[in-house]
Amino acid sequence: MRSIFLIPMILLLSCGKPNESVLVDQGLNPSFKGQSLIATQIQCQSIQFNFSSEEISCPTTFINEEKLFLFSADQEDIDFNTLNDLSLITLRISTKADLQARFYLVSKYGKRLSETVFFDGKSDLNFKEKNIGDFLAHEVYLKLEDYYTSGVRPVSVRDEEDQNCDTGLFNVEDVNIEDLRGQCPNLKVITNFKAVVNAPVYNENSDFNMENVDYYIPATRRKNPFNGKNYTIPAPLIRLNYRIFKYMKEQELEVNRFYNIVNNEFGLDIKELDNEICEEEGILAIQSYSELKKKWMTLDDQSARKQSFQSVHINGEYIDFKSNYKVKRCYPVKPKLSGYILIKE
Repeated sequence: MRSIFLIPMILLLSCGKPNESVLVDQGLNPSFKGQSLIATQIQCQSIQFNFSSEEISCPTTFINEEKLFLFSADQEDIDFNTLNDLSLITLRISTKADLQARFYLVSKYGKRLSETVFFDGKSDLNFKEKNIGDFLAHEVYLKLEDYYTSGVRPVSVRDEEDQNCDTGLFNVEDVNIEDLRGQCPNLKVITNFKAVVNAPVYNENSDFNMENVDYYIPATRRKNPFNGKNYTIPAPLIRLNYRIFKYMKEQELEVNRFYNIVNNEFGLDIKELDNEICEEEGILAIQSYSELKKKWMTLDDQSARKQSFQSVHINGEYIDFKSNYKVKRCYPVKPKLSGYILIKE
């Protein structure tokens, strides 16, 4: 009976012994003696970003098969102007025993935020986000994919279930806004919209700068009622503010001027408000220097209209004062919504 069971026992023992060449081919170290994940004591030491100057401390708990919360970006610190490239996170971890492992970053609701990164026991973990804005739009967790301390093969860890939330950074030109409902609890919608409009460009000033302005007001001659002699009243010293139409150009303007945007429980409700731009043009304000008070005085509309300009030239262009004092003109436009939506956990 002993001879009957001897061969199966030898085969069983042979099967249980790792093939070192196979382990090496898989990038695994066959010399590892083996420790439990708890005994390995994997711990975060430092976190660094290339997208924020904020300092974040590592959690003090040991890393296990459950995802480990790292950080969530403050909504007030999100700058859409910096969201041009994929962001990076560098994570330094330490262990008390031999370990090789693969990690990735995942969100609160199970969305993968990075590719898998291999840890050889020495190097830092460098994570690049899968999509621009992912690290800012989500609560970021560290997750083990698998790990190796000894044996025939790495130990696989259960993946996080992706709840398919509408989270991340979206260009309004690439998505149907009405389809973005979030679909997960407690999400925040942050918008950075502009209205793209073929709008008027003006030559204007608002500080009474007369560098490019020439005008002529003749002196006034009057007769003294007491002695009948003529006398001259010098022309007043004048300063102007103006807005003169030049041409139409495609521009990004404030979105609230053309759209009413409401964020409600059903998503974003966007309604177009206006399809024209109306501005006061021409001469907008006049100041006259008072010799009596030794200062510039802004004229009211009635006094301003009484000024007897014979000519006004702005940047060499003649302006008829009487027909160009505070004239309201409107230009039809077709606004187009542009910009980004960040739906954040």
